[in-house]
Amino acid sequence: MPHLEYLASQWTQGCHNASQLYQELLQGSYRGCISQVRAAAHAWRARPAPSPCRPSLARVVLQPAWRLTELERKELEANPLFAHGYQLKERFQTLLTQRDVTALDQWIADAETSALPPFQTVAQGFRHDDEPIKAALSLPWSTRRCEGQICRVKLIKRLGFGRARLDLLRQRILHLVVAPVSPARRGSQAEQPAAA
Repeated sequence: MPHLEYLASQWTQGCHNASQLYQELLQGSYRGCISQVRAAAHAWRARPAPSPCRPSLARVVLQPAWRLTELERKELEANPLFAHGYQLKERFQTLLTQRDVTALDQWIADAETSALPPFQTVAQGFRHDDEPIKAALSLPWSTRRCEGQICRVKLIKRLGFGRARLDLLRQRILHLVVAPVSPARRGSQAEQPAAA
């Protein structure tokens, strides 16, 4: 559309009425129809105004330092709460990787006195489970090898629909562990002669 530049300048000056824009174009050399003007105006209306995206605290705090964008770094520098939350997160990750039990108490104290409610909540939970957390940091044992079995027992318990008293739950677990039913075993058992 040859008159698009004129329409764009009128639009930026605040004239957002397609009929009025069409009338102004007719006074010049425009011989097109109003539907073309309406289509151009509709495209400008539908286009969202560009707004600078501010990073969220959760996104910034969860990013490692090497993955932060320049905007996120500036946001950290400009906002002391962001910076403090990020510093608490980095200290906690270091504490976990080094398995430093002595630094845990200081981290919990710093998180509780911070002005960041998510960190305060985590610190209160850590205070509640102080001994297991310290044991996880200091002892070499882990439940990772039996996590699958733990999940399986929880599933069996949930399938009990409230009827999972300890004796019934024990029977169901032992039944599934001792004699799991699979299609391959059913066929092979049927072919074997029964013992007399």
